Amino acid sequence: MIRLMKFELYKIFSKKALIIGLVAVILLYGFLSLKQYKSFNDYSYNRNEFKKIEGELTKEKIKLAEEGMKEIQKRAIEHTESDGYTWYEYNQEDLDMEGIYEQVARTEGFQQRKESRIKELKESIGKLEGKSNNKYEYRKAKLEYNMLQKLPKPGIYSNGLWDNLLGYIEGIGFIFSAILVLLGLSNVFTEEYSTKVDRLILSSKNGKNAIITSKIFASIIYTLIISATIAIIHLLVNFALYGTEGLHLNIQNYWSYIDSPYNISIIEFYGTQILVNFIAVLSFGLLILAISSISKSVIIPFFMGVMLYLLPVFIDFETPDEMVYWYTPIMKIFKSFYYSGIAQVRNLFDQFKTLNIFGYPILYPYAAVAIMIILGILSIVFIYFSFRRHQVKS
Repeated sequence: MIRLMKFELYKIFSKKALIIGLVAVILLYGFLSLKQYKSFNDYSYNRNEFKKIEGELTKEKIKLAEEGMKEIQKRAIEHTESDGYTWYEYNQEDLDMEGIYEQVARTEGFQQRKESRIKELKESIGKLEGKSNNKYEYRKAKLEYNMLQKLPKPGIYSNGLWDNLLGYIEGIGFIFSAILVLLGLSNVFTEEYSTKVDRLILSSKNGKNAIITSKIFASIIYTLIISATIAIIHLLVNFALYGTEGLHLNIQNYWSYIDSPYNISIIEFYGTQILVNFIAVLSFGLLILAISSISKSVIIPFFMGVMLYLLPVFIDFETPDEMVYWYTPIMKIFKSFYYSGIAQVRNLFDQFKTLNIFGYPILYPYAAVAIMIILGILSIVFIYFSFRRHQVKS
């Protein structure tokens, strides 16, 4: 079995299309990383000003930011068009400082929302306690209340490292992972059909199960290698460009997760991102194997995989306006628990979200991982079933 897995891994990694894809992904990743780094460095002259408000949020810093915004508004050049439309022109330095002051305002806003929400939840828990017809709402409110209580106070910090480190998966990383999985796994079974090797496999006494198992394990190992390699390279590149400062801080200090209820640090969340992304991409890869097991064409599994992975995008594009009102809530849930949505990770952690499972609130991340595992197992069962029933045609 080990020899078979090694052989299957060799076949996957030796594909020309995969090698070309890897080179293209590396080049594009390098280009985007350098472009982002250049953009980050363009604002270096404001770091001395940023140091004045960096750290824990205080009343003095809030007052400094408010006064700073007023000064910027005074310096702005007012323009009024003939139709009465008024707009303001700022110099670049003021625009950069405005961004810093807005970060103070966002942080203050989060703290106020959190305190208000905790108070609201405390009142709701008191009203719902003991009511048998609202057990789910009671458990949900209590869960959110306990999670928010554990969150530390947010601060104001430079997020150059976090923006790139955590933004990669939710931005382009979930696409890169899927492309590499598609290039590596889309013809795992169809290759056997096209080269007539399936005749030999199906005619041997134990060939079916051994080959299927070796292909599945080789695909899992391939996906793991790809995910781990990308994660390590991305981490090292960002450490080299931006340093390691602030990795111990909570994810609420990064604007994308400012309303997240999860008490987890930046570096811990990066590991969580990679793990959830790997599980989603692996489950998607097993789906591609299932399609490959019933397809005679080498290219059909690849293009079907692309269409399936981007299905939420196609549905969004084709939805008529009159369907939007009832469609939007359903689509939000569908996107969150679809392969590409889970691989993107952000929608699972950015806010407090639960599913009602028999009266118990299940947090989105746990539900998403469970769904991907179930879909992965169903794909494996289908692969064994379809390949065992495969008929050789002359």
